[in-house]
Amino acid sequence: MVVGIILARTVAGFIADVANWRAVYAAAAVMAVIMAILIWTVLPDDQSSRAPRSYGAAVASILVLGATDRVFRTRSLITFFLFASFGVLWSGLALPLANAPWHLSPAQIGLFGFAGLAGTLGAARAGRWADRGYSGVVTVVSLIVLIASWWFTGQAEWSLWLVVLGAVLLDFAVQAVHVTNQNLIVARDPDSSSRIIGAYMICYSLGSALGAVTASSLYESMGWTAASVAGACFAGAALGIWLIDRVVPDHSTRPGVERAPVSASAEGKQ
Repeated sequence: MVVGIILARTVAGFIADVANWRAVYAAAAVMAVIMAILIWTVLPDDQSSRAPRSYGAAVASILVLGATDRVFRTRSLITFFLFASFGVLWSGLALPLANAPWHLSPAQIGLFGFAGLAGTLGAARAGRWADRGYSGVVTVVSLIVLIASWWFTGQAEWSLWLVVLGAVLLDFAVQAVHVTNQNLIVARDPDSSSRIIGAYMICYSLGSALGAVTASSLYESMGWTAASVAGACFAGAALGIWLIDRVVPDHSTRPGVERAPVSASAEGKQ
């Protein structure tokens, strides 16, 4: 998913250079129609024997998860700020690169997506690390790397190489935490994985939107340095939530779901 998000910027940059920015949306619309046809004709029907849940009940269950499941609540909040930081970079980076002193074209800006791709693929083993009980270590180290990456990407008006390094580090950290989060929230109730991940992705989407709005607003008023500070602060907020969760005792468990054993996770109080 993250690979698609990142490479979409590369593809969009080339389309915009060859045609114009409207062509990017036209291409996206055509791809959406093709995807819909493929899903309708190729994807097998759900063979589950469980009674179907109404859409309203599924939406309401998101609130229940947030209120009763501490692991879900904590990891969703981390995701919210994680992808807010992600959104600041990938929604805002084009602004300093398109202006002085670089004046890069959309296609040239899109090439920075390959740096993000390298970081994302570098974190592909994060799921295995979480399976082996290192989810806590993966989370805290990755969030520290994410915060540090903003020093490099904050130099976008001075050095393109530092931006590349920062993008690699940021996407490595985001992917590692993202995979670890899903590992933990699904492990507690595998039979409800679709509902849990769906609810989790709402937090991802809201965080990405916040990052995009923050990047454009701060760049317009105070420049890329201010936007970079905001990206680092979002990452710091995610780390703060993780630390608070480690310190505050957990006296509750979501009804019907036993707490994951410590051997399956290094989350301590989680």
